[in-house]
Amino acid sequence: MNIVNNKELIFEILENVSYTIKDIVKNSHGKMLLIEKLITHSDIPTYAKRTEKEQELSRNILYYISSNEMKIIEEQTDRNYECAKQSNIYMPIGFYDFLSLPNPRACVKNLIFPRINDKCDVYLVKDTLSYFTKKHVSLVHSKLGRSTRNKYDNMLDAWEDYNVKNSLEKIKLNYAVHGIGTAEDKVFHSLRSTIFRSDKIYILLIKEPSQRHKIYILLRRNPLFFTIIGEKNESWRKYILKEEEKQQYNINVQDKKDLLNEKSRVFQNTWRNLLAEEMMNYNIHDDYVFCPISFIESNFTDLGTLYRASHIKEFKECNNDEAYDLNNGLLLAANIDALFDKHYISVNPKKELVISYLIKPNKILISRLGLNNGIFKLALNEDRMKYLLYHYNKFLECEEKRKKGK
Repeated sequence: MNIVNNKELIFEILENVSYTIKDIVKNSHGKMLLIEKLITHSDIPTYAKRTEKEQELSRNILYYISSNEMKIIEEQTDRNYECAKQSNIYMPIGFYDFLSLPNPRACVKNLIFPRINDKCDVYLVKDTLSYFTKKHVSLVHSKLGRSTRNKYDNMLDAWEDYNVKNSLEKIKLNYAVHGIGTAEDKVFHSLRSTIFRSDKIYILLIKEPSQRHKIYILLRRNPLFFTIIGEKNESWRKYILKEEEKQQYNINVQDKKDLLNEKSRVFQNTWRNLLAEEMMNYNIHDDYVFCPISFIESNFTDLGTLYRASHIKEFKECNNDEAYDLNNGLLLAANIDALFDKHYISVNPKKELVISYLIKPNKILISRLGLNNGIFKLALNEDRMKYLLYHYNKFLECEEKRKKGK
């Protein structure tokens, strides 16, 4: 979770999420707070996840991986996916403090929670909802071979029946002890039937002088969504185009090589974060990622610097589509990235890890680097394997040169 109260930074985060909200932030003179968070298992509605009594993983509907894939992960990690606990979207205490709302823990005593709309106007931001439709959700379920059940389907139909007409659609919003999204909020509650674990939600709070407070709710799909439905991530492509326009005015480069290096630096952090969000789908613990080769695991928010967004096909040899295609990337631990980048390791067409003849005899090194764990195959989708075939052929070329002492 990321909590930001600096207007310039809020603008930088949201300008590539919503054109509508970008103008609002730019023209506002009020105090702001942005809560940026990935949807966790606890945020998912109860009707879309398994409970203590119903242990089947197939009940975890709002996941970007199938129940079979969940079983594989449980077996590999010897840990179980959690069962349903809370079902509201968790908000930090800063959310209530900023809006001068009572702490929800204090409200539990009398079981009376104030209505947020008594003090604030709450809006859905329409230009962030284009992929949050019944059509797209049904396509994900179909691709994953998943069957849904009546209560969930009814909620999805309820959202389909609601037509967001305006760029900013005013809705009702209440809160409970764990956060926002109660069953009373029919519009937002039905919208939640389209929000998967590891999607991103942005809650922008604005206090304008002498006006009612404003809450804006924005959504963004997880990168894995686009791989599953077989579409390009348009929000990512728009971000690239905008950054390239900025560079034309702000960066004085001497040659193509400098431009490539600068572009690589500018996009690296954002690209790495998107790859991390993709890998979070394959972890039982929220916000955790792991290297698919060494299986080094950590909380990405705390220890993200352990990982590199490694290009499979070298950046300098890519066209624009390839250079910024997330399937041309792997989130690797830094030491694994160094070996992968120099083609000392690769992945063959059978999805097996291959290791240079220079490293193979050193069993201790292989063990310490975690190269004897195989590779996490669930992340190796069809598009990613096309890039890995290119990398594997380069690996074979490098091996021949190394053997010849070149």
